[in-house]
This record gives sequence, structure tokens and C-alpha cells, in this order.
Amino acid sequence: MAIARQVLCLSAFLSLSHARSQPLRYSVAEEGESGSVVANVAEDAGLAPAHLSARRARLASEDGRQHFRLESGTGRLVVADRLDREELCGQADVCTLPFELVLANPLQFLRVEVTVQDINDHAPVFPEEQGTFKIPETSNPGSRFPLEGARDLDIGSNSIQAYSISPENEYFTVSFGTRTNDNKYVELVLQKPLDREEQAEMHFTVIAMDGGVLPRSGTTQIHIVVLDVNDNAPVFTQDHSAKR
Repeated sequence: MAIARQVLCLSAFLSLSHARSQPLRYSVAEEGESGSVVANVAEDAGLAPAHLSARRARLASEDGRQHFRLESGTGRLVVADRLDREELCGQADVCTLPFELVLANPLQFLRVEVTVQDINDHAPVFPEEQGTFKIPETSNPGSRFPLEGARDLDIGSNSIQAYSISPENEYFTVSFGTRTNDNKYVELVLQKPLDREEQAEMHFTVIAMDGGVLPRSGTTQIHIVVLDVNDNAPVFTQDHSAKR
């Protein structure tokens, strides 16, 4: 019974240690250099830097990875290694790294959460450097031809924001968006009837542009081949040479 009471008291103490401290929340931009200062944890937690060493302060995370380190002399939380948001969280909308600041004598746990902010460090990339479309000259204006879109590892405003054609031409525009099932699409849209006799082939570039302070872009080369149909009747030229 005595042992059970001791275990119960210890559990209550640990729960109380967590309950007394609201998470300390910070944010930091990805790709920061090792040693970059995030915040002064000791100051925000109301602890004197000298107490950190005396109470053997350390950082602990569930996965055992140490993305940050604590300077016991100053109480500052600094970046341990370069933070790659895409590597840590993929394309999740929010990338938060939780861990605990553990103090001894008495035992105390302070929850810390650092949100890694995305920066525009990736350019859009098309799966293919070029693509060929073979289109019958009988295709009607408004016909759409799916194009595999570019991929950008960044999220939000740093992801792909627009597509365009260069140089612009009178035959095609590019349309892009998101369907009801959240699938994104990119399509070439025919604006004017094609005529193989007038122009059998054409070349242009499709550009994907992302957002952010310093936008990045990616390109793919498009080759259009206009397929012939029998729309011209044979024409015979009369032989005007005199027959003798």
C-alpha cells in the first residue's frame, strides 16, 4: 500500500509539473545556420541562467533527435543543425518541432514548441524537360491537352502560383487550377484552328512561377506537331503545251 501511494504521488507530481507550465512557443525560418539564436528560454521561463547548470537542464524529444541545443551559460536556445522544413515535415501546412526542457532538483518539465517557417528555397521542376503533342488540324478551339505540371517542394505562397507561355502565340494558352477532388491540373488550351499547310510545327516554352519575395521558375519545352487531314482536294494543272 505504501509503495502504491508513492507511485501515485510521483505520477501526480509529474502531471503537475507539466500542467504548471504552458508551452513556450517560438518560430524560426528554415535553413538557418547552426548556432542561430531562437530565443532565450531561461528568461521566458523565469529561470536564472545559473539555475540551468545547477539543475542539470537538458533537452529531450520523443524521437531522440536534437534539432536545437541549450546554452546553459546564457539560457539561449540555438539551432543545432541546418533545418530543412521539407525534409522534416514534407509539405505539411504547419511544421512544429516539440521537445521538453528537463530540469532536476526538483524534477520539472517545460514544453517547448518551435515552428519551422518555410522559405522559398526550391524552384518549380517539371518532370520532363520537353514534351511533344501531336494534334489533328481538325481540333476545335477550346480543346484541352493535359500537361504534367511542375512540382515545387515549398508550400503556401512559396509554391507554384502561375503558368505562362513564352513566347505568347495566337494558337495556345495555358490553364491551371485545382479540381473539386483537390487534384491540380495544367492544360494547353487551343485558341484558334490549326492549319498544317500554314504551319506544320511550332515550339514554345511553358513556365511555372512560384511566389515569395524572390520568385523562382521552372520551364519545359513544348513541341506541337499538327497532324494532316485530307482537307485539300487534288488540283490538276492543265498542260498547255501544244500537241502536234
